[in-house]
Amino acid sequence: MGSLSGSFQRRSRSTLRAHAGTEDRVDALLSSAPMGLAFFDANLHVERVNDAFREMLDAPGPDLEGRHVDEIPGLPSGLARAVACAFESGLPVDETELVVPVDGPIGTRRHYLARAFPVIAGGVVRGAGVTVVDVTNQRRGEAAIGLVVAASDLFASSPDVGDMVDRVVRLAIPLFADAVVLYLPDSGTELPTWTWAVSERTGGLQTGSGRMCPPELDVADAVDAALRRGRTLRVGAGEEQSPLDSASRSLIAAPLVTAGHVLGVLVFLNTHSARAYVPQHEPLADELAKRCADAIRNASLALSELRARNRLELLARVGELMTVELDSQARLDGITRLAVPHFADLAVVYLKQRDGSARLASFAHKDPEHDALFATLPEWPALEPGSAAPPMRAIAENRAVLVGDVGNRDLEPFLDDDAKREAAEQSDVQSMLAVPLATPEGAFGSLAFALIKRNYGADDVPLAGEIARRVAPALENALRFEQEHATAETLQRSLLPEHIGDSDSLELVARYRPAALGAKVGGDWYDVVTLPGERTLVVIGDVLGHGIHAAAWMSRMRTAFHVYALEGLSGAEILGRLNTYMTIAAGEEPTMASMLVADYDARTNSVRFANAGHLPPVLRAAPGDAELLSIAPGTPIGAVADATYEQTVAALAPGATLLLYTDGLIERRQEPLDEGFARLCDAVGAAPEELNRLVDTVVATVLDEANHEDDVALIAMRPRSR
Repeated sequence: MGSLSGSFQRRSRSTLRAHAGTEDRVDALLSSAPMGLAFFDANLHVERVNDAFREMLDAPGPDLEGRHVDEIPGLPSGLARAVACAFESGLPVDETELVVPVDGPIGTRRHYLARAFPVIAGGVVRGAGVTVVDVTNQRRGEAAIGLVVAASDLFASSPDVGDMVDRVVRLAIPLFADAVVLYLPDSGTELPTWTWAVSERTGGLQTGSGRMCPPELDVADAVDAALRRGRTLRVGAGEEQSPLDSASRSLIAAPLVTAGHVLGVLVFLNTHSARAYVPQHEPLADELAKRCADAIRNASLALSELRARNRLELLARVGELMTVELDSQARLDGITRLAVPHFADLAVVYLKQRDGSARLASFAHKDPEHDALFATLPEWPALEPGSAAPPMRAIAENRAVLVGDVGNRDLEPFLDDDAKREAAEQSDVQSMLAVPLATPEGAFGSLAFALIKRNYGADDVPLAGEIARRVAPALENALRFEQEHATAETLQRSLLPEHIGDSDSLELVARYRPAALGAKVGGDWYDVVTLPGERTLVVIGDVLGHGIHAAAWMSRMRTAFHVYALEGLSGAEILGRLNTYMTIAAGEEPTMASMLVADYDARTNSVRFANAGHLPPVLRAAPGDAELLSIAPGTPIGAVADATYEQTVAALAPGATLLLYTDGLIERRQEPLDEGFARLCDAVGAAPEELNRLVDTVVATVLDEANHEDDVALIAMRPRSR
């Protein structure tokens, strides 16, 4: 018995020692396991947990044992439900990903994969277990790769550099930053210096851009430091080694380097989340900055290529515009409309006046609503000599004037009432570029361009100057011609009879139409001379050429005609005298003229025609019956020194109508003259009986009022019944 008892005691002590050794090994296993482990009894109270599990819960110490699964601090509710489900069902629960809410960007939040399973002994579910694997590094790598891929996708996402910049500042929010600021000091005219995006506490996103960084995101010192050092700068909240005041925020400023050139700086900030950047975040910031720099450079190169094409196209279109026969106003409006929006948001032309001031001659705005608004405003004030306004300075100094950061002093000369000031505020012009419309004698005007929320650069000045250089000669010619046109028309009208009075024997109606705008005034004229013996001389003529020269010769011919007619000469004799006069008086500048004289004799109801190269008259014997009269041709006045002229006699009964006219009435480009004659005869035949209405109807029917390129004179005569 004693030996049996001693044997049992020896086996018990051996069993206890083995059990204790197993316990030690289990404890060592739990402590050394790379994953979190937890065991729950049948009442779902904690039996055992290891340190890795406590670390996940951020709950060190042994006070977890004995707690119910629902009472464990920090345990996600989803995992507690999974433990209960595994115990009740006796089946494992699929892996659940847990994110422990630790403040911080990528690399400081903890990610776990948890799996709950039943603990079965002897076929009976005795409790439940949990394994938790830390996948933080994996998720951090995946998130970083995702950001880098997204940054790489920017390279081909959009050719619009403005859109590209907007995408850059949005990219890392909220995964890697609360706010992102992009600084591009060499962005030229297309981009603002600062662009930013800020996440709101409510989850929204605010973006902005401008010439200055907003005070609440002031990172100018960090940007300067990063540019000076030429490498990434990290500032942790409250770090003593920080060169910046960053007590309440953490940031990383990474230079944007591509192709060996520093474009600017990309700044990542943690503000309201109180997260802090650590050294492990710097490689990711560097990589994001590099990818974004490549994308911005690619978009900028594409933009530069597009701008170059647009500028070449703009110059080509300007050249084409200047070759088209347009009046000066059409050319002025064409220039400002061509410049908007490819080269300017707003374009104007100012022309110099005789008193030295300059007045607005054309205006175009990229926004149709603003264009319409400015058009409804009262007349814009003239820019006085000595004005600081860029268009006036360009004229006075005969050079390009570039103004960045346009202020009130630059705009005040344009604004003389509240309506204009309000309109100007809506446009928000930031930069202006004015170039002179120059001639060898000086500038006769200026062409001014403006940008809204952007700046012109030095490289824009040559293009503006080239536009002005191409348009200036054509504009000057058009303006000079129109001035000459107006002078010649005034002269010509003053030289034509102010009134054609009816005689006792003839009813007379005359009309004159200057050439359509864009063509030149000619030397068309008519006159009537009443002579004794019931004779009336009606003459119509056309001096070859245009402008003041033709109008002056027309005056000479009309005066000479009067002198010769009052001598009692026949029409043929008058033409002979006029031919001799023109041949001698023209000297080394030969001039010619066509002329048709109708010598009406009321006693015989007949007309003797004398023709010097003029078009045949139209006779309307009765309504609906009009024809060209066949009369003897003759040499134009001034063509041959010893020309002679014959006479053709035709009957002109009372009530019949005779129409004399110049070639501008019927001639049209690329149309045979016979068609013009036919159209004229049809119109005369179908016109009303009353003589004024007859003439006006013929003009309206036959003449192409908008496009006729020569002036027109016509005179209708009708014998009175006795």
